[in-house]
Amino acid sequence: MLIDWLTLYYTKHIGAKRLMQLVAHFDSATLAVNASNSDWRKAGMTDQVIAARADSSRKKAESALLWMESDPLNHIIVVTDERYPELLRICDDPPALLFVRGNPDILSNPQLGIVGTRHPTKEGEQNAYHFAKQLGEYGLTITSGLAMGIDQFAHDGTLASPSPTIAVLGTGLNEIYPKHNRPLAEKIVAHNGALVSEFPLHTPPIPNNFPKRNRIIAGLSLGVLVVEAADQSGSLITARLANESSREVFAIPSSIHNPHSKGCHRLIREGAKLVESTFDIFSELKHWLPKTNASEPQPTALTPLQPVRKIVPAPTDPIERQIFELLTEPLTIDDIVVRTQLDTHIATQAIMMMELEGTIMRQDSQHFIQGTV
Repeated sequence: MLIDWLTLYYTKHIGAKRLMQLVAHFDSATLAVNASNSDWRKAGMTDQVIAARADSSRKKAESALLWMESDPLNHIIVVTDERYPELLRICDDPPALLFVRGNPDILSNPQLGIVGTRHPTKEGEQNAYHFAKQLGEYGLTITSGLAMGIDQFAHDGTLASPSPTIAVLGTGLNEIYPKHNRPLAEKIVAHNGALVSEFPLHTPPIPNNFPKRNRIIAGLSLGVLVVEAADQSGSLITARLANESSREVFAIPSSIHNPHSKGCHRLIREGAKLVESTFDIFSELKHWLPKTNASEPQPTALTPLQPVRKIVPAPTDPIERQIFELLTEPLTIDDIVVRTQLDTHIATQAIMMMELEGTIMRQDSQHFIQGTV
């Protein structure tokens, strides 16, 4: 019975491995809950674990059950449940149970994890959004961590596609973090997606829980795409876990001057697949997609992505406007000087002012493009 799984789950000092050890030893969670202390010792439980049986775990279990029963969108899925995603189940350390808000059926959809820094460049934001949107249009469910930065743009991009998106939390489902992303969490559920956590419902953000969250993203997914990541980024943990579970690892390269490209470049050196367009990912994963979605994309979809962008208003200064109107595509200062016939010094000064004002922005160390809102 689910109440017995939850009772074991909420018992102190029983993690996923011990819980599974008890269920395997006694053949069911119910028999484990009803077994004597001496039988628990025979099952390999320590005195500390046995002493914890006297705490309020049953009340916590009943409270979680009430949460599930209070809303048809709330679910609790144990590892033996047929709804538990098989790709996650076969990992080395699968969660014993998952709290889910939304559609639990999509947990078994073909998924791509998209991860990266919480402080991306504009290019990183655009890539996360646009890759997620197009891959969602190809039929992939996009899974990420609901964090600020790359995660947020990956979820937003998927919401602009027909596919659902899954947010795996490092907190309990009743403690959405960051709070700024609560509206995004609600959109995910409304768009036939799901919020997922292995942590008790009211678990606050605790640093050690986020690497645990990352293993679920990797475990659910056929592969993981790292959009932007510094050399010590937590996203590299997700990539490593994906690799250890024999999943694909993809990385987007960028400027050598971008500190958030160093992690991606390291992954590529270590064997990750270099990604320049969504087709690089689609071609690796298409055999997992339903045949109706797995047809080759149209040629226009195979070209490198052009970001979805909201352009800032054009400047009023005549010289700045002249430069601005050229920058619908990335250009260097030399390109701008040649096309405008402006003096190099005047053009350089105008470009510097426009960059400071946010009218234009750097796409890399040499190229400029119109700014975005």
